[in-house]
Order: sequence, then structure tokens, then C-alpha cells
Amino acid sequence: MGRAYFFKCQFNRNGIGLTAYIKELDEYAQGSRQLFSFSFDRSGTPFQQAVWQALQDIPYGETVTYSAIAEKIDKPKAVRAVGTAIGANPILIAVPCHRVVSKSGRGSGYRGGLDMKQALLELEQWGEAFKLKSRES
Repeated sequence: MGRAYFFKCQFNRNGIGLTAYIKELDEYAQGSRQLFSFSFDRSGTPFQQAVWQALQDIPYGETVTYSAIAEKIDKPKAVRAVGTAIGANPILIAVPCHRVVSKSGRGSGYRGGLDMKQALLELEQWGEAFKLKSRES
């Protein structure tokens, strides 16, 4: 088993342990998964935790604004702090920060890059359209 070191922490590689995560991410990419069942450790401040929980409440295929997230966590004047907390989100895709857009409705930043953010939003729109079309058949 290979080992990688980061500062004073030791990480062990475990491909088998990643199997469930890879499977669910692959299902998401295929448009057949909207929620993730795996657990994750997302250490952060209470404010960050509140923001990240609000992100998980955004329905698949939909977008909300930074100010809507601020209002949801009862901090309507903390829009910039919400943006900072979203930028610190350690679990992209599963904690869907790509679903947050500016008031104008455009993407306004994403740690994975704006092209990736747009691709994820399009993927979810395609998944929703495919699901609706399947129901009509």
C-alpha cells in the first residue's frame, strides 16, 4: 500500500475504500444520482457548517443566490461571508456550491473554475430534462 505525506500527516492510499465514492460520483455524472449517500467529515466553523448545510438543501438542477443562502441561515447581511464560506467548501459536487449564482443569475466563482461550474449546472439541467422525458414515455 502506497503512502503519501503532507506536512506531519500521513495518508494511506486505499483504492478499495474509494469505490463507493467513485460509484456515486460516476452515477451523478451519468445523470442518475441527485443525492449522495456517503458520509464525509467537513470540519469548519459553525457559520461555515450552516452555509454548507444550506447548500445541501438546494434541489438538484436548481440555483439560488448568495443572498438567498444568507437569508436561509438567518444572516441576511452576511452575503460576503457566505461567499467566503462557500469558497472554503471542502467537498465540491456532494456539497453543491456550484448551484449558487450571483443576483444576475450568472456564475460568479467556483473553486473548480467557471467552466466546471457551468458544466455541472448543464449536467443537472440535462439530468432533470431526461428524468421528465422518461416520465412522459
